[in-house]
Amino acid sequence: MKVLLVTPSDRRHGFEYMYSGRENLGVENLLAALRERGHEAVSRNENIPGFSIQPSGDPSEYDLIGFSLPFWEYRKQYVSIINDFATQTSAKLIAGGHAATIGAKYFLSKCPALAGVVMGEGEETLVEIADHIEHREDCSGILGFMTKASYQPRQMLKSLDELHFPARDELWLSLQTENAIKEALMETTRGCTYRCSFCSIPPYYKYAHGRRWRERSVESLCNELTALVSEFPDVNLISFTDDNFLGFNSRFHERATRIAKHLHTTKSGLGFEITCRVDAVVEEPFAELAALGLVGVYLGIESGVQRILDAFPTASKVG
Repeated sequence: MKVLLVTPSDRRHGFEYMYSGRENLGVENLLAALRERGHEAVSRNENIPGFSIQPSGDPSEYDLIGFSLPFWEYRKQYVSIINDFATQTSAKLIAGGHAATIGAKYFLSKCPALAGVVMGEGEETLVEIADHIEHREDCSGILGFMTKASYQPRQMLKSLDELHFPARDELWLSLQTENAIKEALMETTRGCTYRCSFCSIPPYYKYAHGRRWRERSVESLCNELTALVSEFPDVNLISFTDDNFLGFNSRFHERATRIAKHLHTTKSGLGFEITCRVDAVVEEPFAELAALGLVGVYLGIESGVQRILDAFPTASKVG
């Protein structure tokens, strides 16, 4: 079974997203899941310079093509790309990702050739879709897969520790590009229990119907970090993709410090970045994390202008 996973370019209209050139960690997780089941899976990330040297070949060579759609603001561009692929192949076409999950009915209505949308996390759902297509079985009853005719949520997901480490095809390609940041992505958790109005995470899990928060064990993380640094010694920055790396209480501060200490001892000079809420920024544990290699913090902020904040309803200010 030949599967192609496509991350469309976000630069077609002259705008280059700040993370262009990065690996798509979600797609690499899907590659690992598909290959473990025995499927021949490759990716095509059009945001990485030189993506065409990947073994993606002609779209007509594949049985299943999936599109990773992260940003709702590019929905019209994604529709155009999917419809263009439909003219080049007889493969089954599906979509997934944040934009696809939140706007599943939109994409199904605008893309006649789209068989369905993987809602939320895709490792288990995508593997089942590939299995069904390989055996010429109907995919409409697969949990977590929305078609034009039906949808049954996939609410029970595997533990994150049960999933295979990502297949780092795109990281390898990214590291080959000229002047590329020698950066690798990691995730220690998925989701967030807060309901900030400006964030896409709450609607994503609402439409996916899955648990809004899951975490990996520190032991699993350390094992992956050790293997990653060993396989890719050029990497000098780890960017944690967690929606809320520091979690909800002091236990997560201790957890973050354990992870940082492992990074610090794994490779000298290895830096890392995190994302967290504004109210998580306190002197401790940040002082210790900075001493262990923390070099960047991304914060979720509704607005920096008070009159705009005042214009929002009271409910929108609740984190």
